[in-house]
Amino acid sequence: MDIILLFVVFIIAILASWLLKKLHLPGLIGMLITGIVFGPYLLDFLHLWLINRSADFRLFALILILLRAGLSLDLTVIRKIRRSVFLVAAIPPLVEILTVTIIAPFIFPISILDAAIMGTVLSAVSPAIVVPRMIKRLNETNTIESSHSSSHKLPQLMIAVTTINGVVTVLLFSILLSFEGVGANLSTITRGVFLPLFIVTCGLLLQKTLPSIRDQITRITRWIWIPTEILLFVLVGATLDLQYVTQTGLIAVLIIVIAVCIRMIAVYISLTNDTFTRKEKVYCAIAYIPKATVQATIGGTALALGLPSGQIILVVAVLSILITAPIGAMLMENFPMK
Repeated sequence: MDIILLFVVFIIAILASWLLKKLHLPGLIGMLITGIVFGPYLLDFLHLWLINRSADFRLFALILILLRAGLSLDLTVIRKIRRSVFLVAAIPPLVEILTVTIIAPFIFPISILDAAIMGTVLSAVSPAIVVPRMIKRLNETNTIESSHSSSHKLPQLMIAVTTINGVVTVLLFSILLSFEGVGANLSTITRGVFLPLFIVTCGLLLQKTLPSIRDQITRITRWIWIPTEILLFVLVGATLDLQYVTQTGLIAVLIIVIAVCIRMIAVYISLTNDTFTRKEKVYCAIAYIPKATVQATIGGTALALGLPSGQIILVVAVLSILITAPIGAMLMENFPMK
């Protein structure tokens, strides 16, 4: 019976995704809504075993995404735009963290250190949203344009930056928690720092040493990602407790919107001295909007570790997924890259 219910939810998520795409909206919105409706906080149709294993499944999805990223990265192109990679990977997240650190203590009853932890949680871009769309762009440009064109370089930039961003976010998050006297456990650091670096390196080695196997793995991972994406965002939706969302209301939304807007400006400024066109810079700033995977993974860690501000951090992380994931995905799919 549980398997039948899961199958029904899966089919509904597919239909919801298809319907949203027909309306020229990202399919993941339908997946998120399906997860919210059938999750434990509303209809409670999803089996508890699946909910309890959602963190493990998100880890599997992250491994798959990072493997696809490693298989798609072109180190020759990355070397040519290494300055942009460094600036976009470093400046916008730090600006966003600093913005939240300054603003949050004036709005919530939290310390500056807790506000910095909140900013770190918010600063991660979702690889589950960005990487597949950038790989799709790469596949389109590979057939019609030179790898030296900016249309090819921009997806390479975003794949590299998104991967680096996730690693740095978890590392900063763990360091800040240590100042609180709790600290993230070794499993969090391993999953968030060492594992991503290892998976991306494996992908890079495969494409350099075994190009024929690389092509086969690329095709396999492309097909595996289709059901994985559906279940991933259904489970992300299932983690969204709407009761928590209503507790902070517009105040938390205001912090998220301000932080994202300032971050987008920082992305654009970071690319001012490069060869990208104005539209490409704007597209890069848009691609830095969506948050989902990392927030769903570490958003509740502060609460689990007993921080007094843990509940507020979790609520803001949940809201950031609800707001930025669909908006960022929609803008990425509809805004012209050039």
